[in-house]
Amino acid sequence: MKYFALITLLFITSNIYAQNDNSQKTDSIDCDKWLTKEFDEFLGETTFNAEITDEVRFIKIKNGSTTRYYLSIWIKETGIYTGRGVTIILQNGKRINRPGEKVESKYTAGSFYTTAFITLTVADITLLKQSGILKYKLYISTGELFNYFAKCSKDLFNCLVNAK
Repeated sequence: MKYFALITLLFITSNIYAQNDNSQKTDSIDCDKWLTKEFDEFLGETTFNAEITDEVRFIKIKNGSTTRYYLSIWIKETGIYTGRGVTIILQNGKRINRPGEKVESKYTAGSFYTTAFITLTVADITLLKQSGILKYKLYISTGELFNYFAKCSKDLFNCLVNAK
């Protein structure tokens, strides 16, 4: 009986570890569930939105053979903070620095937000395909993506890049 209990315990333990290993897969999200797609028939553009949180969103706009990528960041604040400068720290320690990027303030639904709308370069796109967003700074306001959302940002950006 003890032998049977030991074999059963080993079997259950190995299945638990196997399930944990599977949860570490690279594509941790269902792209179709996270992406929205809209077609503007007047402009002939297709817009894809990939919202990580209420504050961080990737946007892809495709018009014929031209594709543009953007990053929109909002940080809830207690006051108005406008200026210049955006820094994004990725999980791998690399940074996207935009010292001249315009940072605005908006008042929506009873709250102040510090915002930036960034056109992504080829170099930015390469970095975001490799690593998720960890922290960001818009002028003097800071924010971060926690745990699942930090990893999810990389996977979601790759979904956006591959969206047709």
